[in-house]
Amino acid sequence: MEELSKKSRKNKKQAFLIEASIYFYGEHFNQNYDKAIEIIESSQFFSESEPEQLIILGQSYYFKYILSDMTSSSFYFKAKKYLRKSYELDSGYATRELAFLLIRSESLDDLEIAGDIFEIFANEGKEEDIRNYKAYLRAIEN
Repeated sequence: MEELSKKSRKNKKQAFLIEASIYFYGEHFNQNYDKAIEIIESSQFFSESEPEQLIILGQSYYFKYILSDMTSSSFYFKAKKYLRKSYELDSGYATRELAFLLIRSESLDDLEIAGDIFEIFANEGKEEDIRNYKAYLRAIEN
């Protein structure tokens, strides 16, 4: 891991993103969202125009928000910012986490995007996603 950390500071094939992913997913190491965030945000190669970086940041902040019993508005806003930006750059980066964050918003734009994301996942056919989309539609109708 030390060798990867050295390479990540030199951007050897985006090693910093690989290093952050290892901490995010907890592959062979303890999962550490703080470390994943620190690696990406402190990298000289961090770019808010790279959805693969933003998705890890957004999901890390999302899980920190959940682990804070949904009391940290800072984690909420950062998760929403990074996940939404990754989705706007490439809709292939749609996540359930983003949809769940957006439905807490009072913005009609946020709610519309949440619906689009719920629909994307519902179309894949998983029962839970279909239920979420139907619940969204019922809530919007009321």
